[in-house]
Amino acid sequence: MSRINIVFAAAAVALSFSCTSLAQMRYVVVNGQLLHPRQVAQIESLFCSPIANGRYWYDPDTGIWGYEGNPQPQGQFVNRCGETSGRESLSQRGLLYSMSEILSGR
Repeated sequence: MSRINIVFAAAAVALSFSCTSLAQMRYVVVNGQLLHPRQVAQIESLFCSPIANGRYWYDPDTGIWGYEGNPQPQGQFVNRCGETSGRESLSQRGLLYSMSEILSGR
């Protein structure tokens, strides 16, 4: 085997290991189905909400979710895009000062 073939073979093996390890970084099972990391990323992006690794049940009609094996609902998966923290910013509360106001002591 030539030196170049060995290099390409080693690169292919390394790439397959890195793809496998990336896929293993996310472990999200919903209603018994293991989601691909890309599916998890798409859902997180669509709903602006992170999903922790774990096993869940989910009711798509209500958006209610829980942990697999526990019938107790844990929350409702809703679209959080555009949601604020619920607290106004300093500028909205009139507490943001300009540098000149701070330096002049007003």
